[in-house]
Amino acid sequence: MTSTEFHKLDQLLEALVGGSPSDLQDALRGLRDERRPDRLSPEIVEKVVNTAALLLTVGQSEQVCIILAALNERCGPNADLLNNLAYAHMLGGRQQEAIRIWEEALTLAPGDDLIASNLARARESIADRADSD
Repeated sequence: MTSTEFHKLDQLLEALVGGSPSDLQDALRGLRDERRPDRLSPEIVEKVVNTAALLLTVGQSEQVCIILAALNERCGPNADLLNNLAYAHMLGGRQQEAIRIWEEALTLAPGDDLIASNLARARESIADRADSD
């Protein structure tokens, strides 16, 4: 990545998360800090989720999985967060893990059409792949 591209990414990141990259680094450090049992503020959660979305757009699904799994562990089960985590796994080629996570998300939010649709598509994708083998 050139310095110009890096600078543009920094600007986009700043606009997306509403703070400087160092603010985001602090948020991610706080997320990893197991000695801090306090709940994360909604602002930090939003910054982390927005950053994960940005990372997905540049093909960083593995990093997104790590970040969202840590956030889920820290904040407790959340259907929307699990939906995003499953999507990141799906993009990373880990369909079985994505399905497992979408099933968990659906138990938390049984009427969620988006989660149900994502789960159905993932199952279809695996079935289609098995049929073509």
